[in-house]
Amino acid sequence: MAKPNGAVIYKGESLLGHGNIVAIVTGIARRSKNPKTGNMVQVWILPDNGIEPHKAWKCNGDLCVCGDCPLRKVENGKRVCYVQLHQAPLAVYRAYKNGKYPTLAEYPEALEKLKGKPIRFGAYGDPVAVPFEYMKPLYDIASQWTGYTHQWRKDIAKPWRAYLQASCETANDTQLAQQQGWHYFRVLPENVKPQKNEIVCPSATGAHCESCGLCNGNKCNVCITVHGTGKRYYK
Repeated sequence: MAKPNGAVIYKGESLLGHGNIVAIVTGIARRSKNPKTGNMVQVWILPDNGIEPHKAWKCNGDLCVCGDCPLRKVENGKRVCYVQLHQAPLAVYRAYKNGKYPTLAEYPEALEKLKGKPIRFGAYGDPVAVPFEYMKPLYDIASQWTGYTHQWRKDIAKPWRAYLQASCETANDTQLAQQQGWHYFRVLPENVKPQKNEIVCPSATGAHCESCGLCNGNKCNVCITVHGTGKRYYK
């Protein structure tokens, strides 16, 4: 029988509150086809409340995985976030509900298969929602990783400072994040230029996250112009 392509890392209460979550790693047996990240292992943090992700955000059922992220829903009820919830997040959620993903304890060879691969923490959902000790084994075996958090102001995010970029939207945010010991990732409104200490995300010139590795929490500050289908709602 074919080996599962994913495994459950954590299942339980979200550190962001608002209910239970499940964290799932995919890309164990098959390559990722994500055109931006390239062939990276993906970690998904999904609500485990019985509501499919493309519906959960409409009734605030995503607060357990997104927290107070300002891109999840804006004042007019629209999403700025570039993640298309009816695509990969929905497919992963349905596979999970159909029992396609064992736990890491039930699939002991999974970590060996993932060893030396690049990992994207938070293909959807904020990694800080998951207790850090459940994610640490993946960091220990990854060749490199990317990850972001809007929860960087909170005490629960402190263990992640060497692993995630602080997600920022304003120059004031970037100053505060740096004062607190974070490297950051900033979304720029259209026609806004980068600051002197920022590197423009190399994806703008066609580079893949798989080969870049700048957004790992301990190298530099990165920025990117707002993108995705929700960019017209961004202010």
